[in-house]
Amino acid sequence: MQIMGTGPGASPGAQQSPSQTTLGDFQQFLKLFVSQLKYQDPLSPLGGDDFLAQTAQFSTVEQLVNLNTKAASSAAEAALYGRSTAAALIGRTVHASIGELPVSGRVVQVAYARDGTIVLGLEGGHTVAFSDVVSVSEL
Repeated sequence: MQIMGTGPGASPGAQQSPSQTTLGDFQQFLKLFVSQLKYQDPLSPLGGDDFLAQTAQFSTVEQLVNLNTKAASSAAEAALYGRSTAAALIGRTVHASIGELPVSGRVVQVAYARDGTIVLGLEGGHTVAFSDVVSVSEL
């Protein structure tokens, strides 16, 4: 089965999101399933057990597509929640632990890295990862 966006004629470097790839795989599965039903030999149709097994596979694939869509949506919502929580720290004092070294300071900037890391800029030029913050105060 060929995944959409790959193979001859696809632009190099063109990538699809996991949900687009899964949807493409699901659509190809549907086409194969319908084609098999359409072209089966009427004198030798699938047995009841085989047909039930294929129907169960169809249902499983559909459930996996739905689960993948919900998981992608939940991950996006969690990232947005993390970003807004970090932005709310501007003006507050954070206490972080970087290894054994404690760092404290008032947050003056929040930066979002491409890899999803959130970095807090503190007064005095220090930076700490949002994940290293151990407490927050208003002072």
